Amino acid sequence: MYSLQIVSSPSLLLQKSLCEEVEDISSNSCFQRSPITSRQVGTQERKKVSKDSKRKRSPTIETLEMELSVEELKNKGNEAYKAGNYEDAVEFFTQAINHPEHQRTSPPPVPEVSPPVKGSPTPPPPPVSAVNAALAILHCNRSLAYAALYNWPYSALDAQLAVRYNPKYVKAHYRSVKAFIGLKKLREARHALSFGFKECGEQSKELRSLEEEVIQLTKIPIRPKPNDFEVLTEIGTGNYSSVYKVQLKATKETYAIKVKYI
Repeated sequence: MYSLQIVSSPSLLLQKSLCEEVEDISSNSCFQRSPITSRQVGTQERKKVSKDSKRKRSPTIETLEMELSVEELKNKGNEAYKAGNYEDAVEFFTQAINHPEHQRTSPPPVPEVSPPVKGSPTPPPPPVSAVNAALAILHCNRSLAYAALYNWPYSALDAQLAVRYNPKYVKAHYRSVKAFIGLKKLREARHALSFGFKECGEQSKELRSLEEEVIQLTKIPIRPKPNDFEVLTEIGTGNYSSVYKVQLKATKETYAIKVKYI
């Protein structure tokens, strides 16, 4: 058995692991504010929305936000979004995220991935707590509201937080890919989609609907198969793997592919 990994292309260098690509953004990106908590994000976001929109918060939010439960605030946010009041929706979702019902203020850490022992079964992922599942939905909803405001940096940040809280939440992966496309960060969009397929399965309709769009933008297949390429020459071998120079049949683009023997 073997696995394929595209390691380079004329326009994109795919050098880091999937988890690193999802979590680590380039040094000139607005995401270099780490560590950051969801409560801090909400505070910064409210300042930005207020500054950009130059309009006061809705009196309804001022009056009710401290009296409502998380579910009521979420419903208010959904109603505001459906009515086209995207800034109010951001405010309601932010209040729900920062609500006292949610004791934790930062997403769970990224687990360290260790090489599996040959022959050992893959351990099941830890269950997602009710609080984390709720926070994933709220961050995903706020990501959508920011996308409606064309605030792609915060939309991407919220989507990534949602993925951290619940890696199996398909909509969070979907929003992450769309936000990266909005940011024109195609490399990150491709890896976010690959990570979504890995966590949620390759039959996810939401993610498959994005696959063709990402392929057209990046010119790189999301799930490469041996028959997609024509081998031009062998570049090198070693450490139970080989690297080949290949050509993608569909686009005639040239890549270096690492074939790892399992």
